[in-house]
Amino acid sequence: PLIASDRLACLVTAALAAEKSGKPLGIEEPPPERLITPQVDLGPAARGPGITDLDRRGRRSAPRPHPSYASRFTLTHQAPVRCGVFAPNGNLVATGSADGTVMLVDIDCLRTSKEGPPSGDKHPVLRTYRDHVQAINDVAFHPRSTILASAARDCQIKLYNYAKALSHRPYRSMQDGYNVRSIAFHPTGDYLLVGTDHPLLHIYDVSTGSCYVLPDDKDAHMGP
Repeated sequence: PLIASDRLACLVTAALAAEKSGKPLGIEEPPPERLITPQVDLGPAARGPGITDLDRRGRRSAPRPHPSYASRFTLTHQAPVRCGVFAPNGNLVATGSADGTVMLVDIDCLRTSKEGPPSGDKHPVLRTYRDHVQAINDVAFHPRSTILASAARDCQIKLYNYAKALSHRPYRSMQDGYNVRSIAFHPTGDYLLVGTDHPLLHIYDVSTGSCYVLPDDKDAHMGP
């Protein structure tokens, strides 16, 4: 609590008395017992680190340790990895690299391994696609089918059916006129939205490979 001093009241009383008597103001210090020092409690921050504060710090809970992670498997491309995406069910992951390759990895195979990735037919890398000639920019899983799409700087979009164990080639390739930067499937899986260096978005029909763009470019972006 804040306790105010009565020094100001003493000065005002003395001034009024001097004004009435016409004598010069003689300021007298109030007796020591009447001087009351203001007491303001500003909390522990103003008092400094006392014993009580140290005790409080000691009673605080210790910071939680960071969880430890162990590498189960290292996927190695010949160049930097530029993109990666999980399948809708979470059992697969696809990665695209600057070396033009796309790898398909079985997550369940890694989960069942306790001493590291298994060997032989159960190797986590299910497929390695090498059909692009330039860096991979994006990969996407079909929401309802076993189709993986890849897009690259070579202006191509390739569709793979990874359910076929012996198939390592795309079943459809779509040639664009620009560097394909990003791709995304429509929730139905019937169309593929494509972003390129062209200011207009491109929409591809997955079943036919036909490309659609807006007839009027007034609503186009100002850059890639």
